[in-house]
Amino acid sequence: MRPRYRNLLAAVFLAGVLIIVWQLQGSEATTTVLLVTAAERQDGDSASLSDAGRGRAEALGRLAGNLAAPDLLAGIFSAGGEPERETVRALSERLEQPITDVLIEDPAAFARGLARQHRGKIVIIVAGANLASALLAEWDPAALGAAEFAPGRMHLISLPSFGQPRTLALNY
Repeated sequence: MRPRYRNLLAAVFLAGVLIIVWQLQGSEATTTVLLVTAAERQDGDSASLSDAGRGRAEALGRLAGNLAAPDLLAGIFSAGGEPERETVRALSERLEQPITDVLIEDPAAFARGLARQHRGKIVIIVAGANLASALLAEWDPAALGAAEFAPGRMHLISLPSFGQPRTLALNY
């Protein structure tokens, strides 16, 4: 083989290896979801938080407001009404990140799309207990049996591109 063709073949091979490595690096990213239920409401079903709920929202802001990698935060999503927004308002202000309202009619489609769209990023979602349960069932069905969806609970869900998701339930 002539040296010129050998050099060309080596360059093409090296370019191919670099493209494959670049693709694999991006596909190994892990999406992290902080799934939070709304804080306590006044009179159980009211559209505003109780004093305890406002205190819990402040606690969430202090706890999650110290993200070590704020550049990885893809967004704060509120899937509900005013109590859900109020639950993450302090967190939103602390992280200087707007709250995005989302209407989730199909939890399965939303769960798949979110993991794909925000690969390698951190996403915070606040939702009612039923919707939070449906989302966790899509991401990590094994964790659903031990999950509790109540005010003051946060589920930290790790969604790797390859492998099994992992969920950590925390009280705040």
